Amino acid sequence: MLREMLFIVISIFLVESINSAAPNFNGFDREQLNFINALNIQRAAFDHYTVNMQKLIWNKDLQGLAESIDKNSLSTFHNQTNLRYMAATNYENGAQKLDDKRIIFYNDYCREEEENRQPESKDYTPGLEHLNPLQTIIGCAKRTDLLQDHTVVCLLGPSGTLPIASCPQSIATCANGFEYKNGFCSNSDLPDSDQLMYISALNEKRRQIATEQHIANMYELVWNRNLHNIALNVEQHFDSRILYKRKWRMTEFVDFEKGLEYDPNSKEDIYFYNVAFEIHKEQFRPLQKEIACVAIDKKWNTGYNYLCLLGPEAEKVEGTKGQPGSQCDSNYVENNGLCSIVRTPAPPPQSQVPKPSTESLVCNPTDAVTSGTTQSPVTRYTTEKLTPEPPPQVPKELEDYEELDGDEYDPDFPTQPPRKYYFY
Repeated sequence: MLREMLFIVISIFLVESINSAAPNFNGFDREQLNFINALNIQRAAFDHYTVNMQKLIWNKDLQGLAESIDKNSLSTFHNQTNLRYMAATNYENGAQKLDDKRIIFYNDYCREEEENRQPESKDYTPGLEHLNPLQTIIGCAKRTDLLQDHTVVCLLGPSGTLPIASCPQSIATCANGFEYKNGFCSNSDLPDSDQLMYISALNEKRRQIATEQHIANMYELVWNRNLHNIALNVEQHFDSRILYKRKWRMTEFVDFEKGLEYDPNSKEDIYFYNVAFEIHKEQFRPLQKEIACVAIDKKWNTGYNYLCLLGPEAEKVEGTKGQPGSQCDSNYVENNGLCSIVRTPAPPPQSQVPKPSTESLVCNPTDAVTSGTTQSPVTRYTTEKLTPEPPPQVPKELEDYEELDGDEYDPDFPTQPPRKYYFY
C-alpha cells in the first residue's frame, strides 16, 4: 500500500514538473504568433506593386538567433547575405507603429525625383522590412538591450536585400508557379506558424518526458503531408472508410496550448466509429514519428477546435525503458534524448548561367526556411541589378519530412509523390 501511494505521489510530481517546466508552454509563444499574424495582415494589404508576396512563417532557428544576437552583431547585420532584422516597440501595438513608419517613408520617398529613388536598401529600413516580398520566414524575441525604445527584435530570411516597391499603388502579382490564395502568393500547402511552433514545443515536451521517465525510444515528430490530407478527409467527412488500414491515432484539443498539457492519468477519450483515442496521451506516445493538425469546423459541434493525427502506430504502444535516445530505429540517431531521422546532406548546387530578363523582382524561394548557413549563391536578374539567390532552407519541423509509410494510410485517398525537405 505504501509503495502504491509513493508511486502515485511521484507520478503526480513528474506530471506537474513537466507541465510547469518552462514559460510559454515549453516554447509556444502566443504573443509572438499574434504579432506575426498582424505583420502578415499588412503584407496582404500592401498596395504597392510586388511579385510573389508570401506569408511570413515562424522559424525556430531565427527565433534562437534573435534571442542570442548581441548589439555588435546587430550593428553589422546589413552585411548578411541571407538575413535581415527589424525591431518593434512591443508585441501588442508594434505592428501598427511599423505601419505608421511605412506611411511616413513613402510620403518622403515618393516626393523625390524618380531618378533619385533607390530601388533597394542594404540598411535597416523601419516600416518596410516586414513588407519585403523576398522574405518568407521570421523569428522574434523580446529584447530590451539592443535598441532604444524597442522591446522586440525579429530576424527575417532568406534574403539580405530589401527591394523598395514603386510609388504608384498597384495590384500584387503572382508568377512562376505561384497562385493567389487567401491574400498571398503560394506554391505549397505547408502548415502555418502556429502549427510549426506547436510541433516544436511538443517535441521539447516529449524530450523532457523521455528524460524524466527514462524512455529509450521517444521519437522527434515531423509534419507529414499524407497525414495532413487524411486529417482533412477525417474533418470534412468523418467517413468510416478512412479507418481502413489505418496507421495513425487521433487527438483533439481546444487550442495548441491545451495540446501541450501532459496528463497520462486522464480518462478522457474520443471515439471515431467505436475506435477510442485518449486525447491527453496520443501526442506523447513515444513511437509516433509524424504529425499533422487541421482546424475543426464548428458545424461538427465537437467542443474542440483542432484535430491532429499521429503516425505510424495505429495501436497504443509504449516506449522502452533505458537511456533516452539509446534504442532508435535504423535511419534515426540520438538527438538530445529524442530519436531524430538521419538527415541526408543536400547535393552541392550546380553552376547556372544567368540569363537576362526584363521581369520584375520575383521571390521564388524554396518552401521555407533557414539555419543561417550560406551556400554558393545562384544569381538572379532583376530590372535593377544582380542580387544573390538566398540558399534553399526549410523549417526544422519540416526538415525531416518524408513518407515513411507511403500511401498505405489510405489506398483510396489520392496523394502525390512525397516531397522531401532538408535542413542545412
